[in-house]
Amino acid sequence: MRKQALRYTTTGIIGIVLAVALTAMVNWLAARHYLSADWTSSKMYSISDKTRNILADLKEEIRVVVFMTPASPLYDQAFELLSRYAAVSDKIKVEYIDPDKEPLRTKQLAEQFGISVADTVVFSYGDRTKYVTSDQMAEYDYAAAQYGQAPSMQAFKG
Repeated sequence: MRKQALRYTTTGIIGIVLAVALTAMVNWLAARHYLSADWTSSKMYSISDKTRNILADLKEEIRVVVFMTPASPLYDQAFELLSRYAAVSDKIKVEYIDPDKEPLRTKQLAEQFGISVADTVVFSYGDRTKYVTSDQMAEYDYAAAQYGQAPSMQAFKG
């Protein structure tokens, strides 16, 4: 009777250890290999073939610095789009700077890039730099502003 209880206990412990190890391995693989599927009929969350070709032909690294707080209405869309770009090309290096949590780093990089606008994404490729502001990333409806409310985002342009 005692042997049987020991066998059940040992089998249970081995099962739990294997389940934890399998879960950890699947999590590690998922973190290393970004994979997503676009099930929309318009393929609105897919990267176009033209963009894939451009990303594949990059000769140098593109440094992308995103100056946004996670509370920004553009943060989630920008994060998703830049994650898809980085998944296609290992030449895309993205750095997210939260101006509220990292004011010194924000000031240092803002001076380096010569920007002063919040919700800005900076793309650096070789000696060229491109700045994309929130007004360029999205379309806003300003009708509510006449009633003292903040403008609402209507569409993300990417």
